[in-house]
Amino acid sequence: MRSPTYGLAHELDIVLVKAGTSGRPTPEVLYIIVEAKHRTFNKALLKELLGVRRETAFKGHKASPFAWWSPHRPIAANPPCGLVLFCSSPSVTRYTDPADYWGIEMIYFPY
Repeated sequence: MRSPTYGLAHELDIVLVKAGTSGRPTPEVLYIIVEAKHRTFNKALLKELLGVRRETAFKGHKASPFAWWSPHRPIAANPPCGLVLFCSSPSVTRYTDPADYWGIEMIYFPY
């Protein structure tokens, strides 16, 4: 499979997909995406995460196969792929409201 044109896809840190998946996964086989940032979080990084959400799902509210991980609400995506960011900067907490709307968990995790 050919790599997508530069700027049309995102590099992801950790992706959990349905067993047997090979090549570039489609949204239907994604279970959870984890991003890690060891820097000050800013609006540009939020836009990057929103781009990942755009690539992986439509807006919707579905139960996730990982409901045990985030039981307080359905994931705002269809298909319901979890998207989690761990960031070492407390500045990430300023962006939790817009991220939450799109089903993105923003976790401050000081190293």
